[in-house]
Amino acid sequence: MTDRPKTPTWATLVGVLGICFGALGTLSGAYGVLTPAMLSMQRELIGTMHQSMPAGNGAQSGTAAPAGGTLLSNPEAFVERLLTVPRWYVRWSVVNGVAQLLLGIAYLLSALFLLLMRRRAPGLFIAVAGASLVRNMIAIGVAVFTASLLAYWALGSALCGALVDLALLVTVALADKSAYREPAPAA
Repeated sequence: MTDRPKTPTWATLVGVLGICFGALGTLSGAYGVLTPAMLSMQRELIGTMHQSMPAGNGAQSGTAAPAGGTLLSNPEAFVERLLTVPRWYVRWSVVNGVAQLLLGIAYLLSALFLLLMRRRAPGLFIAVAGASLVRNMIAIGVAVFTASLLAYWALGSALCGALVDLALLVTVALADKSAYREPAPAA
């Protein structure tokens, strides 16, 4: 019977956080893959709501929109602005969603391997977190370039993801990984 070394505290912390954020990344990636269907469904819903609303509703209730017509004073314009993205962005969302889905699953597995004390787990986790960081940085650039309200929502998600990736990556890179090395043969 071999004595398995105790999982280091840093590995437990990173493993648990990695599982949590890997699950969130997997769900977010699935949503990204479904972006075209979601946009279509939202447009249909907004169109149905717009048709069912009585004309001049704001004037009847005494809450007419102020001159200047801001997005908040005109809900239809706000929703249209929210859902308006360049054509290429929908395709990008699907490709990015697939990448995020795969990286989320890899995050889950590499975090689980850290907890199970697999010998190559720290290197695998560093590789996965690094790839996720690169994907998040690309997503940040795309969101800024797109200049759409929907893309700005993705910007917040990518910024948070990049910070988590960086924090976990640095933690694993700087941690003492001696517990993951094979023990020296007994003399």
